[in-house]
Amino acid sequence: MNSSNDAAHALEKAGEIVGSQKRLAALLGVTKGALGQWKLPGRHVPAQYCGVIE
Repeated sequence: MNSSNDAAHALEKAGEIVGSQKRLAALLGVTKGALGQWKLPGRHVPAQYCGVIE
């Protein structure tokens, strides 16, 4: 698995834990679209959000 897949999996799992991707985005203070962008190949989750997501 590459880092893009790892990030996408982590975001999906975090969304499941909090109830939805929309709720996760709200908790992070970003848009749902931003979460979607972070899941794309070649994109990454900005470092300031990694600890919160973990």
